[in-house]
Amino acid sequence: MDSIRDKSIIAIAFTMLFTLFASCLVSGQQNEVVEFVYNGTDSVELNIERDSIYADGADPYGVYSKSEGIMVNDTMAVEYAKLILFQIYGKEQIEKQRPYSVRLLNGTVWSVTGNLRDDMEGGVFSVMINKADGRVLMVSHSK
Repeated sequence: MDSIRDKSIIAIAFTMLFTLFASCLVSGQQNEVVEFVYNGTDSVELNIERDSIYADGADPYGVYSKSEGIMVNDTMAVEYAKLILFQIYGKEQIEKQRPYSVRLLNGTVWSVTGNLRDDMEGGVFSVMINKADGRVLMVSHSK
């Protein structure tokens, strides 16, 4: 009796899997992981100053008191700069300017700039990012 029940369960499971697989093939779609959901825009008044985020200027999570800041190294600075630059100038244009030059100015500002190879004409991008809080201080592209 148990073997008939086991065979029935296996048959049902196989049928369900086959149906799922066939529906994916017919629709031509693959299962994709949703990375985020955009929830639209809101009109709200924001008055966010560094000192007013927390009551009495407190920094309970140590964001602003970290000696290394939140943009802790050159790799983070480059990845952050690329996110911004790809959106503005396009990925292809920015990747042509590799290797990027990264400097930490006065221990407080990351400077990320492109390089112009000898076979290229035009200018290079430049981005300055505040090491302490990740604010983009400047974005430009020379000609």
